[in-house]
Amino acid sequence: MAATEKTINLDGIVGEHDDKGKMEELTADMPSGPMGLIQNPYVSFVAFSIAFAGFMYGYPGGVLSNILTDENFGAHFPKIYANATFKGWVVSSMELSGAVGSIIAAPLADKYSRRYALIQSVAIIIVGTCLLTGAVNSGMIIAGRLICGVGVGILANTAAIYNCEIAPPQLRGTLIAFYMFFLTLGNMLAFFVTYGFHFLGGIRCAPETPYTGPNNSFDPYNDVPAGGCTGQGDGSWRIPLGLQIPFALILGVFVWLAPPSPRWLMMKNRPEEALDIMEK
Repeated sequence: MAATEKTINLDGIVGEHDDKGKMEELTADMPSGPMGLIQNPYVSFVAFSIAFAGFMYGYPGGVLSNILTDENFGAHFPKIYANATFKGWVVSSMELSGAVGSIIAAPLADKYSRRYALIQSVAIIIVGTCLLTGAVNSGMIIAGRLICGVGVGILANTAAIYNCEIAPPQLRGTLIAFYMFFLTLGNMLAFFVTYGFHFLGGIRCAPETPYTGPNNSFDPYNDVPAGGCTGQGDGSWRIPLGLQIPFALILGVFVWLAPPSPRWLMMKNRPEEALDIMEK
């Protein structure tokens, strides 16, 4: 990833994985921080690709907690809506399965490549999101949340590895900042999306029905009309959850177009390919 062409002696590299020293040699003249990204569009593209992985960590982490108070959601899943303990387990289930994803991330990334692990995490998140979006009972919500958690666990850990290995030393701090920025952006967008769709069809499940819960609040066991909610629509929670699919597909395209990790190529005794990537 250097502006000038340099000739590197490959002798002794294979088996030693001396990619760090070669990366420093090739990028010695590259400025650090945002200026380094501006002067190298290729690095900027890779940086954005990795940063968007942070978005896919932040959005799924925030989207479900914001729709739990939707009355239409409560009409479909009264136990989740009314039981605070069960609600807490449903929300935290992604973090629990995320631990499993974190454990398998490194072996998967080492054996098949960082890019492969990221693409697999995207596929897993899409499967989990399909269950969440089409859920008709609490079991499907929990299953979808657990599956998404595995994907997010793989994603978060692999993106961190890929970030460090693909970036020139001068830009690693900047790329980590990009990743954290997009993570926060994803979480923030989840709030605004769920807030906007909260008003789809109104905020009440049954506007014409007096509620019977404490302080005249909505009781999902007694206040839902026979045919379902007549006010707030299913889209108030299905659409925010379903948006994870196009976001995940965008990430998948970015990762597919990004280069392999030079360090992983060195580990696989492919130094010429690794140096070709580092010279871009």
